[in-house]
Amino acid sequence: MRQHSRQNGFTLVELTIVVVILGILAAIVIPRFAGASSEARDAVVASNLTRLRNSLELYRVQHHDSYPSAKKLAQLTGQTDAFGNAGTQYGPYMAELPVNPINDSNKVRVRNKMPNAPKGKQGWIFATTTGEIRANVTGVNTEGVQYFDL
Repeated sequence: MRQHSRQNGFTLVELTIVVVILGILAAIVIPRFAGASSEARDAVVASNLTRLRNSLELYRVQHHDSYPSAKKLAQLTGQTDAFGNAGTQYGPYMAELPVNPINDSNKVRVRNKMPNAPKGKQGWIFATTTGEIRANVTGVNTEGVQYFDL
């Protein structure tokens, strides 16, 4: 009687089936994660704008209904008196100015009034007369809204 020796392992057909199944799963999952980074970036822009707007509004309330000037905008991260001068009465309103993840800048372009469109390389644009702050970048988010109009 002849005994058959049996080798352990997978056949080529079994390995091919596993590779095909993994390829199908990857084709389904990868596009879902590809959009997640764009959505996360959009959420950070919106969150940073909310933080900036809240800090500016608190500054206005504590400083006789006025927003910081171009020279005093940096005082959002420091302490001031009721007139916006260096002091210990109010602030800091935030630890640091947030970065705009679209252009990786935390710089603020300061103007008297809000322009009609973004310009320059700064992350944010701020109008001192109205206290309005916007993302200083072109392009649209995943919902089709201009970043400048958030």
